[in-house]
Amino acid sequence: MVDVALFRAELRRFVEQGASKAAAARALGISRQDLYRYLRGATTPRSGRLRTLLTAMQPQGQAAEAAEVARSAILSMDRVADLRDVLLHLVSLVELDLAVRQGDERKGG
Repeated sequence: MVDVALFRAELRRFVEQGASKAAAARALGISRQDLYRYLRGATTPRSGRLRTLLTAMQPQGQAAEAAEVARSAILSMDRVADLRDVLLHLVSLVELDLAVRQGDERKGG
């Protein structure tokens, strides 16, 4: 999963620092059309490309920080598996709760 808002904010910041959008696209190694799509939020790059773009957008002294941003913006396969396990557990709890509620209830009291 990609934090689209974070990527778009970083991309906007990078474009504003440059001379033009065309220059920013050349610096990132992408087409101007892709740059405009990313800025609009119409599309987002795949995870490997996203890491490359986030690293390229950072000044040289902040390359390590850019790598950290890229890691936090993307869910690893282990994190996705953990999330899936948690969701499956929650679904089983909801099903159990519904099964208990559908049992015979005593009326009155």
